[in-house]
Amino acid sequence: MTTTAVTVLAVGGTGESFPDDDRVEVSGMLAAVTDDLDERFTARWVPYPASYGPSPRLDGESYQSSVCAGVVSLARAVEQA
Repeated sequence: MTTTAVTVLAVGGTGESFPDDDRVEVSGMLAAVTDDLDERFTARWVPYPASYGPSPRLDGESYQSSVCAGVVSLARAVEQA
């Protein structure tokens, strides 16, 4: 029996990603979830600024701008999956 791989797109929370993040491997808190998935699943990290203004950096991108960038990055990842 063959199985079709399901791609799980992991979008981290504030401070878990950063501008110009080029990782594809899931890390941080979400790795605790994706590492336990069986062979039917392939997990991929979705990078975006993950900023909330001054958190995690004092000069951080605004939350609204960060969310918009995250939506664009997730949409690209869905198209590529």
